[in-house]
Amino acid sequence: MNLTKQTMKTAERSLLIIALLGFGMKMLHLPTAAIVLTIGSVLLATLYFLRGKTMIPETNRDRSHLPIITLGSVSLGVSVLALLLKVQHWPFATSFALLGVVLCAATIFAVTTSRKPSPRETFKRLLLRVVPALLLVGVVALMPFI
Repeated sequence: MNLTKQTMKTAERSLLIIALLGFGMKMLHLPTAAIVLTIGSVLLATLYFLRGKTMIPETNRDRSHLPIITLGSVSLGVSVLALLLKVQHWPFATSFALLGVVLCAATIFAVTTSRKPSPRETFKRLLLRVVPALLLVGVVALMPFI
């Protein structure tokens, strides 16, 4: 299923709001907070996992850029799931968060060292999502008691 750019933006913003709402509810210890947080985070991670196929328009699609876009999509999905695991205090959340940090750093390295003629707008949009994810997951991964 090929989603348009506007639909992807709307879905990303809506799911981000749901995940943040669930996080706020979790901090206030409200009932059903875990359900809202889990649904919002898992759907957001799924959107990021699927984004690799829909991020580049068909006219610009070049096979040499797909590994970088796929790496970025996987790193965003893993980062969102790592935040979910860390907030819910599930086992191995710190190791999953460290995996998210490594994948985000690898994505940034791959984008900045790419020498091929690239769709700069696509890589710019990817970096606008990966850099904040790296910072957020990096801070959360270093906190042992959150």
